[in-house]
Amino acid sequence: EKIATGGIDSCVRLWELANTNTDDPTQVIKHVATLHGYIIGCVNSVKFVTSPDKLILATGGSDGLIVIWKFENNEPPPMKATCMLGDVGNENQSETWKPLCSLKGHSHGVCDLAWSSDDALLFSANDFHEVLVWKWRSGKCLQKVSAHAGRVTGMSFDPMGDFIAVSGSNGGVKNSR
Repeated sequence: EKIATGGIDSCVRLWELANTNTDDPTQVIKHVATLHGYIIGCVNSVKFVTSPDKLILATGGSDGLIVIWKFENNEPPPMKATCMLGDVGNENQSETWKPLCSLKGHSHGVCDLAWSSDDALLFSANDFHEVLVWKWRSGKCLQKVSAHAGRVTGMSFDPMGDFIAVSGSNGGVKNSR
């Protein structure tokens, strides 16, 4: 199983759960890749597609840009990873991921992302009050919705994939079909 993390250094780090039958924490989680070079500022949200293979990852940052990454191969990347806080090197990197496309449409930082149940649509929320609905493979924004009076704080689909719940800093939750 893979885990993705983002932070203030503008990099996304991918981790793999390894041997969970040990008390040694260095044997439980393994760093496999660092994604860099396309995000300026903090990485606020990282979401794998809902399909079991998890070969596509969406990242959203404080610069308002969404980058879609695709797994390339199980080889170390050819270049060293350089993040805002310095060189992170290629040590312990065993996977290569490439940017597939970028989605531009937010005038404020992206604070959350959510994939539709069939992975055809990507929903993105910004720091202001908007949710954008993307047909990400074409790069087309299908809809821009004012979700809350304040900042959008999170989004999640119901288990059946029929409704999306959007929470806001005003304490409210809105459901949409």
